[in-house]
Amino acid sequence: MDTRAVRLLPLDKKFFSFYFLLFFALQVLAQDRIPTQPTTPLATAQAALERRDWAMAESILEPLVKAEPKNPFVYFELAQLYEHTNRAQAAKNIYQAIAAIPVAEKNNYVVLAMKDGKKYTLLLTDLATEKLNSINASDAASNSSTPAPATNARPPLPTTQAGTGQQPAIASSTTPPATTVSTTNSENSAPVVAMRKWTEAWQSKNVAAYIASYVPDYKGDMATSAAWQKSREQRIRNKSKISINAYDVQVKQLSDKEVQLDFSQAYVSDQLTSTGKKTLVMTNNSGRWLITKETTK
Repeated sequence: MDTRAVRLLPLDKKFFSFYFLLFFALQVLAQDRIPTQPTTPLATAQAALERRDWAMAESILEPLVKAEPKNPFVYFELAQLYEHTNRAQAAKNIYQAIAAIPVAEKNNYVVLAMKDGKKYTLLLTDLATEKLNSINASDAASNSSTPAPATNARPPLPTTQAGTGQQPAIASSTTPPATTVSTTNSENSAPVVAMRKWTEAWQSKNVAAYIASYVPDYKGDMATSAAWQKSREQRIRNKSKISINAYDVQVKQLSDKEVQLDFSQAYVSDQLTSTGKKTLVMTNNSGRWLITKETTK
């Protein structure tokens, strides 16, 4: 056995630096090949939707729309969840709200989508319109005289990645409910007809008819009825367009002359798009059903 001492040579600094950089570069390349886990709640929800884990996706998206009420990408994923869990009407209303984002703002919301293994970019508003048209076509086929082939499948989920841009004018403190309760009997009842006339006056910007839908002394959260009327007139007239869709209407009889209407409302204007839960308490005032209390959740 050779017992001669081994002389340790000093490492050349350039040699060390070269191999250190090479090692670092190889580590970076290796990381690029390792699938990363979603790092944001929205990405986690998207991953859950892709694997059809509806419960997980809903548990993330429901609180996320409250935490990010001005993010249309969150609403889009929520609409996809509703579409695939037999809540088509709730999905349609969200798609409608996204599709109605003003033209001047549409370019702020670009998504990276994937179809047939190919990536492409498009506007979120256009994607929402496509989804809306798909649901409408499916509904039309199911209502036609010739039944469409039975299927529970919805169109495949597009893989989207939010682009950069301003935050959208979408605000909501809640989301459409998980169940739909609405009957033709309640839809044709006098209080619901009065509510429909109220929404028509609102979206046609007929301020006089809108205010006349409330009891004469109604003041909302204002100090006086006059102050409330002035505030409502200003807020209605400064919109160039207003569109309102009230759906999933439930009627609760409080007394012979008082009812409570609970419904979901999709509101779209040139300045704001929102979905929320609305409650109206209405009283029969000499044959006219008028609003005595209004709350939004």
